[in-house]
Amino acid sequence: MREKRRGFTLLEVVIIVAIISIIASVAVPYAYKMINQQRRSSTMEEMEALYTALYGDPSRGTGGYVGDMGILPPGNDLRALTQRRYDGVTQPAGTTDTYGVRYGWFGPYINSGFDQDSFRKDEWGVFYRFGDPGQGQIRSAGEDGLFGTQDDIIYPPQPVTITGSLLVNVYAWDGSRYVQNPTTTAYPAMSLTVSVYYSSGGVRNAVSLGSPADPPYTFLNLHQGQHAVVGSCDLDGAGPLPASTGVLVTFVKGENSQTICDLYLR
Repeated sequence: MREKRRGFTLLEVVIIVAIISIIASVAVPYAYKMINQQRRSSTMEEMEALYTALYGDPSRGTGGYVGDMGILPPGNDLRALTQRRYDGVTQPAGTTDTYGVRYGWFGPYINSGFDQDSFRKDEWGVFYRFGDPGQGQIRSAGEDGLFGTQDDIIYPPQPVTITGSLLVNVYAWDGSRYVQNPTTTAYPAMSLTVSVYYSSGGVRNAVSLGSPADPPYTFLNLHQGQHAVVGSCDLDGAGPLPASTGVLVTFVKGENSQTICDLYLR
């Protein structure tokens, strides 16, 4: 005779359901919290990658988009990092001068993958805001998907200043030695010019300083990135001292900081 199987009693079913409910009430919020923590961490890493694409890495002498173009993306549109042309905007094609300094668009500056918009979205699928709350800052709406709430992520913490200054010390050769920052008092007939080349919206441009003003020369409001510094000097005009020239490439940092370089002319 087949033995009759015993099923669960109603009380046992109630107890099992209660246990499962208790476990779920603890596990689900914990899992949700862990997922959002991972998304937040990944979003911050993506924002740091965007920052590097925009501004480069001064410790490595790379200027990113700003170093090549001399400006922030037009209209604060991050598509400028991966597309040279978009919505009626055409960015100048990249060129390199004889000193190895770049001007114009050399993108893409960040890997967008198969989805052209993926790099512009945080891990919750919401588009970043660039230039919010301040210049050059990147903002994620965070977990709740709403901008202006406490869970927003902002990187970097402070607004970005993409320009700095460059102080150029001049060392001119007089035929036997270098003269540091020669003056028109010592050399009344001196002719001296120093030019700094920079990118103006991706187009090569230059600003020059020189005699009768005496060196050192300070160039203001230069964008972060590589710059060619070119100089020429004739200490005594048509006199016997030789004319001299020189060039150097230096990295100018932003955040209103001052970069100092020594230009040797021979």
